[in-house]
Amino acid sequence: MFADAVRMKAYEEALLRVVTPNTTVLDIGAGAGIMSLIACRLGAARVWAIEPNEAIQVGRDLAVANGFGDRIQFFHQESARVELPGRAEVIVSDLRGLLPLTPYHIPAIVDARRRFLAPGGVLIGKRDTLWAAPVEAPGHHAASIGPWEARPHVLDLRAGQRIVTNRVLAGTNLAGPLRLLAPPVSWGTLDYATVESPDVAAAFDAQAERAGMAHGLLLWFDAELAEGISFSNAPDKPELVWGRMFLPLSGPVPVAAGDVFRIALDARLIGDEYLFRWDTRVAAPGQPPKADFRQSTFHGNPVTLESLRRESAAYIPVIDDDVRIDRLVLSLIDGMNSLAEIAERVQEAFPARFPGRREALARVSRISGRWS
Repeated sequence: MFADAVRMKAYEEALLRVVTPNTTVLDIGAGAGIMSLIACRLGAARVWAIEPNEAIQVGRDLAVANGFGDRIQFFHQESARVELPGRAEVIVSDLRGLLPLTPYHIPAIVDARRRFLAPGGVLIGKRDTLWAAPVEAPGHHAASIGPWEARPHVLDLRAGQRIVTNRVLAGTNLAGPLRLLAPPVSWGTLDYATVESPDVAAAFDAQAERAGMAHGLLLWFDAELAEGISFSNAPDKPELVWGRMFLPLSGPVPVAAGDVFRIALDARLIGDEYLFRWDTRVAAPGQPPKADFRQSTFHGNPVTLESLRRESAAYIPVIDDDVRIDRLVLSLIDGMNSLAEIAERVQEAFPARFPGRREALARVSRISGRWS
């Protein structure tokens, strides 16, 4: 992340515009604190850095090493659980992945905008635009789908092909070049000053400009951090730290110039992960379709009937020792018992599961770290 010069230069320029000696900056998803350090170097009076990952300790060490230890306050939690002592004039964040559609991104920005941004304050980034285009990607197809088609060991593995063709892949050049078959289409805009929903959906047409073999859809984004300050992970730009998203088609489709791709894209946040759906119909104008695919990451993970039954509304769960252990630990986390005291109680109650105090303490520490 530090080494991505395009990304870092854009963020530094955006911070330079708005940071003054009176500015309070909130850095969400601070990681090792590079944005917080830059804000301090540019003169920010105070920085609040929020990061749930253990990388926050690197940020603390770097803050001290650079003489900013008294100006950066670190919060080792998810931002939704943080209570700040005030509001910030600037909120800076980079919670993107292959797309800005990561499970924690938009919910965190919406929450921070409501609770932490001062009136008239500035959000960095400002806006992201999502793009898509059908592509020819023989290397991707050969690397990810080809092995399921090749009948290795004289075995038919095509039953597993449905899994791999419904998974999101990183669209880098590691598996060979990607060539656009049609001009890119914008299928969504995330304006962080107003966005409320983490879900994005669109339907659009893309007309092939040349003949080729369609293997999938390439997705990327343009990031606008401030007016006139932007960067992009588009395929004609230098590759950034995230790479790009590749959605494979169920099978390769030969296309001719003038063929129309009718595409419906849907990205929906379900629980703590995004569910992507992409429907793709390919046809020459006025002709029957060459392909008509319905794909979703819902089908990209194998699941047994037993697992589905256990998640149905009619399923009646029965507790086992793991539930009893966790329930006992949680009942003893009451602000008075130490982890060692809780571990002792747990070992006494479940001697067969915890032959030694160390094993019990490891289990208790893990539960405490998650819930206390």
